[in-house]
Amino acid sequence: IDIVEVLDNVADHVWNLVVRAEKAEGNLQCLIQFDCYDRNMMFKYNNGKVDSIKLVDFQLYVWFPVVVDIMNFIWRSANNEVRENHLDELYQFYCDNLNLNLSELGSSECITL
Repeated sequence: IDIVEVLDNVADHVWNLVVRAEKAEGNLQCLIQFDCYDRNMMFKYNNGKVDSIKLVDFQLYVWFPVVVDIMNFIWRSANNEVRENHLDELYQFYCDNLNLNLSELGSSECITL
């Protein structure tokens, strides 16, 4: 699949979703790092395995509804094959981890699929 062709076909639709999500009120908001690449992170290793990660680039952070972060997570962290075969698992992974973090921070908010 040609990524340029895919992006051309969905760019307007995705942008409209982002604009609508940004304007929505009452949605759970999150801080999104739109430049989340390995070169913008420091990795701490323990016995050859990643023990923790720290973000070091803070130029492209924005507040957006969670739906934008989910889209960002899925399109940046998975290739086409993974998205086609494991999309529901990616959604569930995101929701489970967000809900866990919200609970640990004392929030009663949660998201569901």
